[in-house]
Amino acid sequence: MANFLLICDPDSVRRQKAASRANDRVAFLPRLRTGSAFTSDCAITWAAASAAPIQHHRAARTEAGDCILFGEPHDESGRVVSATDIAHRHDEDWKSADAFNGYYAALLIHPTHGVRVEADVLGVFPIYYWQRNEVLLVASSPELFRCHAAFESRIDLHGVAALLLTSGIVGGRTLWRDVRRLAADHLLLWPRRGMACEIAAPSSPLESAVTNLDDAVHQASSLHRSFLRVALRSAKQPGMLLSGGLDSRLLAGFACGLGLRPQCITFGRAEDLDARCATRVARELDWPQVLCEVDPEDYAGHACSSVTWEQLSGGLYALPMGWNLSMRPPDLGLDRMICGLTLDAVIGGAKQVANSVSGLGFDALRIARLGYERKHLEPLIASPDLRRACDEVRDELVQEHLDAAPDDYRREWRMNLAHRHRFAVGACAWRYSLFAWPVMPALDRQLLRLSARLPYSVTKNRQIQTRMLISLFPRLARLELDRNYLDTIPLVGAKRSFFFDVRRRLVKFQRRCRGWLGNDPRFYVRTMELNSPGWRVVRSLADETRAAASVLFRRDALDRLLPEANVTIRRIEDPIVHSAPLKNTLGLILWMRQHA
Repeated sequence: MANFLLICDPDSVRRQKAASRANDRVAFLPRLRTGSAFTSDCAITWAAASAAPIQHHRAARTEAGDCILFGEPHDESGRVVSATDIAHRHDEDWKSADAFNGYYAALLIHPTHGVRVEADVLGVFPIYYWQRNEVLLVASSPELFRCHAAFESRIDLHGVAALLLTSGIVGGRTLWRDVRRLAADHLLLWPRRGMACEIAAPSSPLESAVTNLDDAVHQASSLHRSFLRVALRSAKQPGMLLSGGLDSRLLAGFACGLGLRPQCITFGRAEDLDARCATRVARELDWPQVLCEVDPEDYAGHACSSVTWEQLSGGLYALPMGWNLSMRPPDLGLDRMICGLTLDAVIGGAKQVANSVSGLGFDALRIARLGYERKHLEPLIASPDLRRACDEVRDELVQEHLDAAPDDYRREWRMNLAHRHRFAVGACAWRYSLFAWPVMPALDRQLLRLSARLPYSVTKNRQIQTRMLISLFPRLARLELDRNYLDTIPLVGAKRSFFFDVRRRLVKFQRRCRGWLGNDPRFYVRTMELNSPGWRVVRSLADETRAAASVLFRRDALDRLLPEANVTIRRIEDPIVHSAPLKNTLGLILWMRQHA
């Protein structure tokens, strides 16, 4: 993890007070090491996990710049880039874009040029900024802005609307007015005493489509392998998030092929379907594995951490994932952690493609699935200004979708990465980094360029990933696989027959019945069910302060839609997706209590 605050303020007394306050707050979890740096009119304070890759280049010359680097990015030649490399490169060439891979953020402070901030290609590493006159604040969490005396926390209804409609941020606007999230693949440049601005990286030229599945599989597998080889070159004790699904199984195969033997971490209990599938992989590869279950009593702390430190940038959608590792870490001594976060969205193909030919509305977009439908949201809203903000966000997203690419499939692919997988899903990366630095092959520019060249006919139904697993790692393809819909039949090796199909249907029905009875056999469903013990703890916490949200929501509609914790909410068809807007409403109630 890296939590930081950069303060640029010519008032030395005010700057030092803000740095002192931030130093007391930045390490909000135990076991984090801290650091600080000062220049003529800037200060930075940071906290990171003990083994996190953090570098600080201090300029040897007064006319050169300092650089603080969180993470260990590499360029497309496979060379790992240091803070010194970045500082020297941009002493003269200040505005040029970097084309680095991996999960990272780099802060440069130059005596002449000012401040430059950059992060990973998908903008998963959170970078927020706020400016008032000659004061600039940049942080991994907007919460740290409150350490500065000039900062004013005022609600931005556009940010509220975006959260209710998408479980994320739209147009960079957060829940606080004038606080912006840096756009993906953009630079933040601040000339001294000037206005901060975002500069987009130059777009890559369009290349011809890869229409042959075998060619796509060959190129994708080569990129996966090379990324892991470089990203883990300096790892002393690598780990791996091993679920029962396809992404982590593929990465396990590639890691094994590189001669690695990472410590596996699997969420859940031994009897969970996903944990059972993961355990079979660990045993097949003879890898060590630990299971991490979530205590329902911890949910309140997880929710408050998302409300406070993430400012609900991804909502409460993925709770408790990520926080369960950082707040109750197993004592494993890991310094890197391989994870397939967002990988299916990059190479697995869109699960839904909106048709723009017959007229496109917001509800047709896949990103709308993590938000309220209009018929449920309209009666809930108490503020006419919030209702107008919702309409503006819907229109903004439809236009963004249409502008994203020339065809419907690539539009859907880009929007999914820019919203759902950057915020609601991608929030987990920052949480994981509190425990061990995430190694994410999804943050490979070459893989993204390849994916942008793939037509839907090649990517649909995750056929690139399944072909890779079957052709490269046939032993792993013969093991049970969690597919998110209660069916764990292996990709290959199962002998099909009439009796096989009957038994398969019966087993699936039995598992579904367990879910109906409140004991779903999958960790990720069981822990995201709004009526589960952990979520009832969060609901109880919000029940104490429902009045705080009266400026946003009508109380009668809120009570009908989201009853108190002791009331069982009607069965939600998909606890992962369809409960998201209700969870985000809980988050807003808790946020309003803290900040409004």
